[in-house]
Amino acid sequence: MKKNWLLILGIIIGGVNVCFGTVGKPQPIDPANGIAINTGNPTFIWSGVSGATTYYLQVSTDVNFSNITSTGVSNNLYISTVTLAPTTFFATITSLNQNIFYWRVSTDSGTADSFSGWSSTFSVKIDMNPPDSVLTFSAMALWRAVKLYWRAPESIDNGQYWIMYSTSSEPIVDWNSTTDIKWSTSTVLNQDESKTISYLTNNVNYWFGIKIADQAGNWSGRVSLSTTPFNSPPDRFQLSTPTGNVIVENYQPTFTWVTATDPDQIYGDAISSYTLVYSSNNFAVSQSSAGLVAGSYAVTPALIDDTTYWWYVKVFDLEGDLRQSATAIFRVDKENSPPSSFDLLTPTGSVIARTRTPKLEWSGTTDSDPWDRIEYEVRWSSTNFVTYESSTGLKVNYLTVPVNRSLVENATYWWRVYALDYWDYPVPGVYKKRGSEVISTLTGTFRVDSANEPPRPFSLVSPVDNKFQAGVNTVVLSGDTTTFFWEAKGDPDPDDDVASYELDLSWRTGETVPYGKISSTQVFTSNNYYTFPVSLLAEDTSYNWKVIAHDQAGLSRSTGPWTFWINRVNSPPGAFDLTEPTNTWIMNTYQPTFKWSKSSDIEETHKLGDKVSYTLWLSSTNFMTSYSSFPAISGLSSPALPNLQENTPYYWYVEAYDNSRLPSGSGKRESNSKRTFSINVSNELPLVFNLVSPSSGALVNNKTPTFDWEDAIDPDPGDSIKYKLRYSRIDPTLTKSTEVANLSVSNYTVTTGSPLTEDATYYWRVVALDKAAMEGKPDGCIRESPIWHFFIPLLTRPKAPTGFKGTIISEPPRTFFDLSWELVSQNEDGTPYTDQKGYRIYRSTDMETVGQTLSYREVSHYVDNSYRDEIGDKIYFYLMRAIDSSGIESADSIIIDSSEKENIVFFSTGTTTVTLIIPKEASSVLYSTGNTSGKDLKIEILETSAENIKGVIYELKSYRIDDESKQPVSIVFPATVEVKFSYTWPFSGAPAISFSKKDLGVFWHNGVEYVYVPSDVDSNNQIINVKTKNIGRYVIQQVLSASEFKIQRSQQRIITPNNDGAYDTIEFTYDNPANITVWGEVYDIGGSKVAEMKVDLVEKKVSWDGKDEDGNVCREGVYIYQIKSGDGKVYNGTVVLAK
Repeated sequence: MKKNWLLILGIIIGGVNVCFGTVGKPQPIDPANGIAINTGNPTFIWSGVSGATTYYLQVSTDVNFSNITSTGVSNNLYISTVTLAPTTFFATITSLNQNIFYWRVSTDSGTADSFSGWSSTFSVKIDMNPPDSVLTFSAMALWRAVKLYWRAPESIDNGQYWIMYSTSSEPIVDWNSTTDIKWSTSTVLNQDESKTISYLTNNVNYWFGIKIADQAGNWSGRVSLSTTPFNSPPDRFQLSTPTGNVIVENYQPTFTWVTATDPDQIYGDAISSYTLVYSSNNFAVSQSSAGLVAGSYAVTPALIDDTTYWWYVKVFDLEGDLRQSATAIFRVDKENSPPSSFDLLTPTGSVIARTRTPKLEWSGTTDSDPWDRIEYEVRWSSTNFVTYESSTGLKVNYLTVPVNRSLVENATYWWRVYALDYWDYPVPGVYKKRGSEVISTLTGTFRVDSANEPPRPFSLVSPVDNKFQAGVNTVVLSGDTTTFFWEAKGDPDPDDDVASYELDLSWRTGETVPYGKISSTQVFTSNNYYTFPVSLLAEDTSYNWKVIAHDQAGLSRSTGPWTFWINRVNSPPGAFDLTEPTNTWIMNTYQPTFKWSKSSDIEETHKLGDKVSYTLWLSSTNFMTSYSSFPAISGLSSPALPNLQENTPYYWYVEAYDNSRLPSGSGKRESNSKRTFSINVSNELPLVFNLVSPSSGALVNNKTPTFDWEDAIDPDPGDSIKYKLRYSRIDPTLTKSTEVANLSVSNYTVTTGSPLTEDATYYWRVVALDKAAMEGKPDGCIRESPIWHFFIPLLTRPKAPTGFKGTIISEPPRTFFDLSWELVSQNEDGTPYTDQKGYRIYRSTDMETVGQTLSYREVSHYVDNSYRDEIGDKIYFYLMRAIDSSGIESADSIIIDSSEKENIVFFSTGTTTVTLIIPKEASSVLYSTGNTSGKDLKIEILETSAENIKGVIYELKSYRIDDESKQPVSIVFPATVEVKFSYTWPFSGAPAISFSKKDLGVFWHNGVEYVYVPSDVDSNNQIINVKTKNIGRYVIQQVLSASEFKIQRSQQRIITPNNDGAYDTIEFTYDNPANITVWGEVYDIGGSKVAEMKVDLVEKKVSWDGKDEDGNVCREGVYIYQIKSGDGKVYNGTVVLAK
């Protein structure tokens, strides 16, 4: 609700109403412009003006004061004579609601035209709603302080936070006590705020409260909590030196540590002092120095040498809290003492060590310095320390010589030990040499003999070794004995020596005589020689000899073997072989070179004085009548010889001779074999040869004949003949021919995989080639036979393809005719069809010329049984034939066309054309699966005659397609077929009286008589079309026009409705010149109606399929048919239904 006030104040001075003339404007003072207040009864204050007698106060929620329409209304006025100041006036208005109000003041002096005008307009907001409390309130206790945290509310006018705290109780009521009210801060909506309150007392519990006062002076709810300020001890700190168990070389060391800090020092706390505590017995008894202010302290009095000390430091803050450091350890060690004396234990006294890695032991030593560590150095020498080896850093009082430093066998060694003290100064745990050294009081000696060793190596002296080097020959020829000498070197082991020697004499390994010992062993103790009888040694034998020395411990050492030879009697040269020319070699030179292997003479090989030479023996008669010899050949091949003869075989061998200086023994050896070879320098033609069979002009009833001819002979020795057979059925000159090459024998049989062609004449010849011609060499020679010919008649013919069918396939915009058939597997004579080539599919738009043209599609793979032909919008006639590898075609398949009905077509070849067109729905009976013969059928149209029939009788006869005798097979088409009869005019079978073309018709012989078949006469093209399901005899005759309805009775009296296409229905044709209504009915033998008969008005037929009105096949039995016409005629009869 909008409120407007007009307040008129008259100021009465001294009880007299004083009015002035024109006066100035008063000015608003309080509430100040734009502030908020929390009372609905505000007091408005303004400045007074001189001469004013009446003041006007306007208060409105409208800034334009548009609702003020009158003034001086008494019940809206509040008049007061109380002034706040000599020149200040006020008025109080009550019951204002929460809103923003606008106010202004004016005055006048009571005279006309004395109105002052309105003062400036002030606004004031009346807000009596308290603000929201803070959203969160928490505290963090600090050293002598508390930090408060809160979040401002989400909605508040300008306001301030008021915080109060107390140590006695939670602040609840006294928010007006200024002694408890503390800080105020301006608010920011939904913002986190904080305030730290300092100068508190640690360990005293404080209560804290917070409120919000808005601009109008309204208070929010209170939020309070309590917490206690506290003191934190000093931070942890580290000791510096001495720590870590270090050694101190000072009796009065300085202790240092890191200066400590206090976590409360940011609030005014600080470190006040340190206390140092140290002890030599882990604080069982300790000393201390308190009140230290620095981070170091030099201890007094002096510390004790060779002693461990423990120490720590305590630090205090201003509140008296303390922090103790960790304990540190150090050692005092100022004076050094050397290790005590010690001695060697073992091995000493020149004892013998039975190992090359002996264990050296000595007595232990000690050091008075408690933390010194003793290490040893061992030195050993085989030269009494002129040179030595050592091992250092030993911490135990023994050393086992390492394997990789094994001592020298049989050597004498000196050894001693050095003791050294080490300490871990200045780094604990890291030891270094301190400087004191003590040497063992004794030097030990010992000898190494870890294992008994054989005698020292020694050498043979004589007989000297035969190394097979030039000029070095050791040959024992005669005498009864020879003496063997060798060195005497003794034994390396202490107290050991050679006890005896053993002489070992044997055949040398690798000789032709097997290895074996042939002498006894002589053992003796002192001499280094032995005399042996030569007569015991074998002739032409190489001998090894060696000596074995044995020591007292039973060990031995052998020399290497030396070699010598024995040769008293001459030995013949060794066996050898001829190398070239070898047996059967053909030489293309008249002066060949002969070669042989070396004959090894044992006396020559081992430089015993012999030398081998050779004699070549040569003969063309195998040494029967004549021969030649060529002696004294020193090498392994022949010298230049006289020319040998062309095409002549030769025999040869070689003898080896030595020039032995010995008086006894043989000196000759013949080669291991004799060899033969032939001379052929120039190549010659093979000799003339003839063909044998097939003879020229022969009749060959075989497509795989055998060609035979005489063997061709080549005069060249060692030459070979290969043949080429050439034959052709096209080229009598065989310029173009089939060639069978690389034949090794003089005959060849044609393979079944590539048979010859039937009904063809073949020409053939053979070419003989020698080896050079076969290899394509320019000097190759060939010999050709004469050309013969023979004839292969027609032997077999494939059967005609069966199952020939076609299907129209539409794939817009293209149209195809897919053909399929059964594969042909036999010839007409029943033999297997093995020489398959494929099939030929003939196509023509003319039914009578299909198959008569060379235009065909050939399916070259005989296992394919389908073909797709693109036909577009044309109708083609197709037939196919199988073709064998000889190009012989089978008989024709059936003819099919690519019309929509996909007909099968047969036609006559007589004087008059008769065409049988079988649509797809009627064609199943022609295939093996649709008739009782189990074979595809073919239909032949023949022209015959009979005495009682004028004109030509056309007989449609079906027979198995593979039956050459054409025995009839009875069939009935399952659907209507079309027969087209052409005729000539005037018609030759017409009676004497004249008649027109329209009076012609076709009659079919039903087994008893010829009956009329409804005929469609095309007089323009002179063709009569009939539709039927029967084959048999047909004749064209004059049809006497019927004058009334007439039925031609069917000769069929039995039906078998089993959908096999034969006798499924009974049909009646009729004449109906007046086109009257025709219908028929079938009754059972009891007179009940079974079904309506089907009437074909186009073909003029009435038929029954053996089914009732519901389409079910009737039971077996006799049924009565009744055919009626609109002129009242009725034809009755019976039919038998069988299953």
